[in-house]
Amino acid sequence: MVLKAKYVPMAEDEKQELLKKGRDFGKKMTERYPDNEAIKFWYMGNLGSYGQTLGVVSAARQGIGNKIKAICEELMQTAPEYDEGGPYRVLGVLHFKLPNIPLVISWPDDGVGLDYLEKAADIAPENPANLYYYARLLYEEGYYDKAKEVMKGVTQREPRNKHLLEERTTLKKARQHYEKWTN
Repeated sequence: MVLKAKYVPMAEDEKQELLKKGRDFGKKMTERYPDNEAIKFWYMGNLGSYGQTLGVVSAARQGIGNKIKAICEELMQTAPEYDEGGPYRVLGVLHFKLPNIPLVISWPDDGVGLDYLEKAADIAPENPANLYYYARLLYEEGYYDKAKEVMKGVTQREPRNKHLLEERTTLKKARQHYEKWTN
């Protein structure tokens, strides 16, 4: 459902409803199969995508970031290499993108996010999303030369067949960021 919502043109209310169904189905499946890492990971993806349709503050008030964080931390213990370092990548991106909202969500920390994204990149350097987000956060933290070096490497890749759609999108964004950073 995440991929359909992300890549198939549809109205925002349709997208939100689709992702809400994915969230609800994922929750039901994680309750039915509590030890299945794949179900947990993709539930987390549906949950995060649904949260994006709500906006940061509404999603934070509903505890979506906290739920995703808890799942990531669990998967880091049981399946750290799932989806090519996915638990580290997802939690690193959360630390990077979520703001601190007093009394609502206070744990996001760019330094911690940088550590997690570096770990994801170490686990699966072949995954352009790991390196793309690592470079983005490096740049945000003022490590401009290192960020440009990492992002340049991402821009020189071709999308892998097994993740063609997602990687085309990531590589396009990487090229845009690299061009902006170097001009």
